[in-house]
Amino acid sequence: MAQRDSALKRLVKASPIGPLASRVVGAYRRRRSGEDKYDRLIVQVMGRVLDKDSNCVDAGAHWGKILQHIVRLAPSGTHYAFEPLPGMATLLKQRFPAVRVMEIALGDVTETARFRHVLSEEAYSGFERRPWDAYEEDVEMIDVEVRPLDEVLPSDIPIRFIKLDVEGSEYRFFQGAQRTLRANKPFVAFELGSDQPEVFDLLMAADMRVSLIEGWLAGKPPLDRDGFLAEVHNLRAWTFLAHGPQAGS
Repeated sequence: MAQRDSALKRLVKASPIGPLASRVVGAYRRRRSGEDKYDRLIVQVMGRVLDKDSNCVDAGAHWGKILQHIVRLAPSGTHYAFEPLPGMATLLKQRFPAVRVMEIALGDVTETARFRHVLSEEAYSGFERRPWDAYEEDVEMIDVEVRPLDEVLPSDIPIRFIKLDVEGSEYRFFQGAQRTLRANKPFVAFELGSDQPEVFDLLMAADMRVSLIEGWLAGKPPLDRDGFLAEVHNLRAWTFLAHGPQAGS
């Protein structure tokens, strides 16, 4: 098996897609090694922007790694957690009885859709295979309910913060959350699971700005479109912070 894998790696490296494959694999390794770092940065953002009664959304809550900090920092807020995997949704309901946990995926339309439950790496489950995956996964196909965030959230509850981790469905999420974004200008910490430059345009349409999380924490100005696209296309960053027109708002 090891000899076969080594031979395959050499074959891919020597092929026309070799340079691109090397970039993607390198970015994936950096992502895996940097996940804890970005989680810490997201918690730093929440520490700055959340009050005790702030209302939050955790889209793609998984087992609650970020949700636990939301509850800690805003104990009097109304919080919504969305997790389409049945087992994880049940776990969240048990761990966070005060949180409104919904066993649905967030998108741009109301539908029932096929969903890839990656048994070997549950956190990477999603509607499509991740573009950097170059190996076989243990996948179970399940049907999940999909709804737009704007349809699910009550319009009279102001949302201060959203954590978004939906493995490639970011564009569909932002399409289905335009009312929430325009009305609340929440801080949105989001991973961009694939090359989706249109996400920037959707956020601009909602009068939002996009920053690197480290840049926002350091008081730097938000990215312009070219700067955002450079980060995305060159695989330099995959975690961003959307926010209102003022960097510290």
